[in-house]
This record gives sequence, C-alpha cells and structure tokens, in this order.
Amino acid sequence: MKMIYVAGPYRSPRKAQMLANVALAWEYARRLWAQGHAVICPHANTFEMQGEGVTVEDILNGDFEIIGRCDEIHILPRWETSVGTKMEIEVAKEMGIKIIYVHEATHP
Repeated sequence: MKMIYVAGPYRSPRKAQMLANVALAWEYARRLWAQGHAVICPHANTFEMQGEGVTVEDILNGDFEIIGRCDEIHILPRWETSVGTKMEIEVAKEMGIKIIYVHEATHP
C-alpha cells in the first residue's frame, strides 16, 4: 500500500475559493483511498486550524514532516498559484519523494 500526500492550493482571500480547493482535494483523496492507497490530505487534516497559537508556518512544517513519510506526493491543478504547494514540491524534491503532477484532479 502506497502512502500518498495530496498537495494543491488551499488558502484564498475568498472563502468560496478556499472551500472549492478543499472540496477538490478531498474528492481526489477519496478516490485514491478507493484505489487502496493510504492518503494524507492536508486540506482535511488542518482545515481552518490556523489561529490561537497555531501559525501557517507551524502547519507547513508539520506538512513537510508528513511528506517525508510518504511514498508519493500528488500535485493538484493550479499548483502554480500556491506558495505552500510550491514549498511542498521543493521539500519532496529534497527528500527524493516521487512527484506526480495531476492534470485532471477528478481522475487519479
């Protein structure tokens, strides 16, 4: 069983876009689970976790730790617009984690 980390845009100044980003990641992760993989979806793991002593940096550092324990990282569309996803890609590269760029997020 592969352990897969799902990366893609999360934050947005518009709440509706953030929720759309989360929904896309959740659906993609669900499909990977259905294929028999163990999946880490940070969109679900840290949804609106920031605040009251938890910073974006805390969350990203935790995500980087999780990436190091995965076999693959799957990059959702529009990653180019996401500072966090770009950082996750760099961490995966440094750790030698296989990177899969997803062109159609509804079909893993």
